[in-house]
Amino acid sequence: MTNSTTQQKLGAENGTTQATNGNTTQAQTPATSQKVTNSVTTTPSTTVPSTGTGTTYYKTYKKHEPQKLEGVKGWVFPADRNAPSVLASQIMGYRRQYRSQGIALFAKEWLIPKLQEIVAQLEKAGYTVATKVINSDSNGHGYHNFMFDVSKDNDFGKTLYVAHYDTVDRDTGFAETRYGHGAPTHSDKVQLTRKHVSVRDGVAFIDESNVLNSDVACLGADDGAGLAVMLNLMASGVLGGYCFTTGEEVGGVGAEAVLQHAEPFLKQYDFALEIDRRGTKDMVYEQSVGECASKSFAQWLIDELGMGHELSNRGSYTDVATFAEVIPENVNIASGYINAHSADEQVLLPYLDQLADALRKVDWSKAKAERKAGDFNLPSYYGKGYDYGYGYGSGYSYGYGYSSKSSTYTKPDNPQLTEPVPDMLADLFAVDTDFMRHCILHGGIECYYDLDTACYGYYGSSFLDICVAYGFTFEDEGVENA
Repeated sequence: MTNSTTQQKLGAENGTTQATNGNTTQAQTPATSQKVTNSVTTTPSTTVPSTGTGTTYYKTYKKHEPQKLEGVKGWVFPADRNAPSVLASQIMGYRRQYRSQGIALFAKEWLIPKLQEIVAQLEKAGYTVATKVINSDSNGHGYHNFMFDVSKDNDFGKTLYVAHYDTVDRDTGFAETRYGHGAPTHSDKVQLTRKHVSVRDGVAFIDESNVLNSDVACLGADDGAGLAVMLNLMASGVLGGYCFTTGEEVGGVGAEAVLQHAEPFLKQYDFALEIDRRGTKDMVYEQSVGECASKSFAQWLIDELGMGHELSNRGSYTDVATFAEVIPENVNIASGYINAHSADEQVLLPYLDQLADALRKVDWSKAKAERKAGDFNLPSYYGKGYDYGYGYGSGYSYGYGYSSKSSTYTKPDNPQLTEPVPDMLADLFAVDTDFMRHCILHGGIECYYDLDTACYGYYGSSFLDICVAYGFTFEDEGVENA
């Protein structure tokens, strides 16, 4: 595959506007109706690796330059206090790592009061709101999974809206990298619970020079963006179920608890939507566990939304993959963020407002469930079941661990990874966290054979081609080819 083909597959487009320092402000006038466009760039490579017999030599080295979103010139916050853009800017002001003081403060100080406010407003307007809470691991704040069913005059929705309120952060009792990944550890360090979010032209980002953002690991749009859209839909009286999970970033522990202890609640619904995908285009119907929705349903929803989304079978894992055991149709929709799990994370706020508006207009009476719950359409050689756990693999398996139960082959002997490849792989994981999860799902990266196999399986091209497409090049190093 050529570099241009690879870049197109990765979603890189020309043109970017670099976000500069700015403060989060709320305007009292409605936002303009200017159409949102998403444009991101990657730094092109000017050096193509030259190859010899069994060895590739890299001529130069250039560190990864993160993608940047193009904003909407002159955009201001809408006056609606429950607009997704307004809510997201508030949500992202908390450091919400699972099991941290930050997520506990967020749940106690912001999320639970907001949910109580919305439920009270709905009941006052004549809606019926059924509520259920399931704990994950503990009974403290930040360990709760909140479930609601909103109905009116015996009219019940058949769609479940899903978002997780935890994120990847630091200073939370974990040994973390800049990109938020690290093994659990004991720490006596005072945990930071808040951060400052800057906004310019509708793009929210982290200004690392701000004193409030000391050692910040991420913006938190994953999945603060989806959480904001869901709260807006619920406050607007959209009928159906709402499931706010925790612990998605440490292995989907919240979703697993909901499936184990509230399966009848989940079985009420034919459709489940999670808003937890990078960018503004993907409508993911297939994840690491297999097909979670039929292509026909995903395409129907794309047409209903009318926002130019595209079918994607490149999902890794999010909560609806667990719920697909008992719910027929489960998709993960783009939520407007890029560079997830890093301090370079950004999110396009106007997109969130447009997505919520489009979702409110969906006519669910026309939706048809074609997939059978629990049928992931896996090939015959694929073992049944999966284990998405909070584990750490060997070699350069960074982050949250998958363990495949279907792997039966024995890896051949291959040279172990040597520098500068691990540095480049860390950069690639930072750019594409779904690829990181794909690698760990298939047993980790321990040698060059693993690396190329993972790249061909995920991108359809070699590791070197992907590096060139992203602009990663290395100086005067010989790397043995497997």
